[in-house]
Amino acid sequence: MPARDLAPAPATGGEADELATSLDVRVLRYSRVWEDHRLLDAALALDGDSHVLSICSAGCNVLAMLLSEPLAITAVDLSPVQAALLQLQLVAIRRGSARDVRRLLGIDPALPADRLAAYAALRDHLDPRTRAVWDERVDVIAGGLAFSGRLERYIRGFTGDTLPDYVPGDALRQLFTLDEERDRRAWAKRWLTAPGLEAAFRAWTARDTMAARGRDPAQFRWVSDVDVSGQLWDRLRWVCTELPTRGNFYLHAFFFGSYGEALPPHLSDEGHARLAPLVERVKVHVGDLSRLLGERRPGTFTHANLSDMFEYQSPAQSQDAMTRLGENLRGGGRVAFWNFLVARAPGPEQDALVRLDALSDELWRRDRSWFYRAFHVAEVAR
Repeated sequence: MPARDLAPAPATGGEADELATSLDVRVLRYSRVWEDHRLLDAALALDGDSHVLSICSAGCNVLAMLLSEPLAITAVDLSPVQAALLQLQLVAIRRGSARDVRRLLGIDPALPADRLAAYAALRDHLDPRTRAVWDERVDVIAGGLAFSGRLERYIRGFTGDTLPDYVPGDALRQLFTLDEERDRRAWAKRWLTAPGLEAAFRAWTARDTMAARGRDPAQFRWVSDVDVSGQLWDRLRWVCTELPTRGNFYLHAFFFGSYGEALPPHLSDEGHARLAPLVERVKVHVGDLSRLLGERRPGTFTHANLSDMFEYQSPAQSQDAMTRLGENLRGGGRVAFWNFLVARAPGPEQDALVRLDALSDELWRRDRSWFYRAFHVAEVAR
């Protein structure tokens, strides 16, 4: 597989570069995507003519969208390590079975030596920059790549070390067997009101604690006057009661650091069989999304999955980026993104982006990943 622009991009100026220079892009920040792919499926409605521009992150939603068989996906990220994670998965999907991929990622049970052997079998098929990233991080592969990101290790610091003092493992497992909302509410009343649990959760998810240990201080630049831990506590209670828990692999991964009985679609045997002939449709680019848009002919991209990127920009910068998206995306296409802690949405000046607020709110209420304060969908009116 040819190289995919994994060299760090040159500076472009502006606040995107300020984030890039203040954020340590050598860190594997996310080894899984914590954004519900079903929201993207419903929001974007991809087809065979779609060319998707997507934030790369850990690659999970790039691969989930690829199951819709779009014409192409261009995945972009400031971090060469995040880009290399997607590249590794693309090569693994192309050259191995679904079980091989899951063993490589540490999802199916395997010894560290088995994971390293799986990597060794792929190593010569990686482009040089991707290979260099993982040659420097073989200990991460040996330890189980799928839940080894900075954020995933931070989560396990609470759910693995602190949560069992309040909610035993058997009780957590019971939650995933409750199909009736009234039973889940009774479960939450019994277990999520354990004395001291909410205080422990709030301490763990406090803004400064999360910035120092789970994310990065640079990602909190525009977070102010937000009850971070309160928002997360309310959303956790919501997903444990108001939404079905059986098969919610996001919630299972949060509590247990594993997917349990349900898998993301791209990791299933069926999903793997469909993805293998499609991986060449994905191109990976390291650099700034706005610069990439400026380098491509207007109308190249039909849809965009932008994760929660706008909250790392000032209000003016995010509005400018949305204006550029409206000018560059093909008419009739759609843009989807989340707000984690900072409210960002197209304003009146982005007249090329028509907000679909009813759809956005409906989908957000079904968000199984639960962390986010809002989900936004907008359509390109041209």
